[in-house]
Amino acid sequence: MGIRDYTEKELQDELDRRELIKNKPIPLAESDLKTLKKMAVEHVDNILNKTVEETDYKFQFYVVSMKAIYGDNIFEWIRNNE
Repeated sequence: MGIRDYTEKELQDELDRRELIKNKPIPLAESDLKTLKKMAVEHVDNILNKTVEETDYKFQFYVVSMKAIYGDNIFEWIRNNE
């Protein structure tokens, strides 16, 4: 297939994909896992004490993990590139 076989939208989508790869976030050199560790310990304690609240722990762990690995601005990048 030659370039003329692609639609303008397909070509633009490929350019957008390449730009996204070029601007891919880089994990922090040193991650601060204190908050993640605290959450994990609290969650285990809550299970043991049968005091688990109706909370979306999976989502909270996802948010805290992503921020610990990529920094506080990771969700701005995700929002702009989804």
